[in-house]
Amino acid sequence: MRWSGPAALLHVVAATPAAAADDLPFALGNVVGDGQVSWQHALDFVAGINAGTYNCNDTSNGGSQQTDWRLPNRSELASLLDLGQFNPAVPSGLPFTNFQSSIYWSSTTYINVSDFAWWVFFPSGRVLYDTKDSHFLVLAVRGGS
Repeated sequence: MRWSGPAALLHVVAATPAAAADDLPFALGNVVGDGQVSWQHALDFVAGINAGTYNCNDTSNGGSQQTDWRLPNRSELASLLDLGQFNPAVPSGLPFTNFQSSIYWSSTTYINVSDFAWWVFFPSGRVLYDTKDSHFLVLAVRGGS
């Protein structure tokens, strides 16, 4: 099943176990992340995917893992939402296996307070900000901007 929502141009790897499927517009891997982490740890986790510290089973680069994974920005992460749904507030058919209906970090710093960053609360679809020392989950993407 293909999902054609706004985030379909991104390749996504969940920081929790997920099953890969070749016909999806997302690159889903089997990354076992560090659970809920601070914002800086989220950035470090994604850097670890690129460095090979974490194996996301992405073999789309001629059999080896891509090295351009990043933390999605606020708009990209929010584009996964379907506010007509609840817990999680994502469209049916979104190609994630074992997606946790929880809070995920974005890469976007809150412009008024640099010690805060934006996040998405997937149970209800809220998009808010909190201190970067808070602990939330990580969703890494590649492609897009």
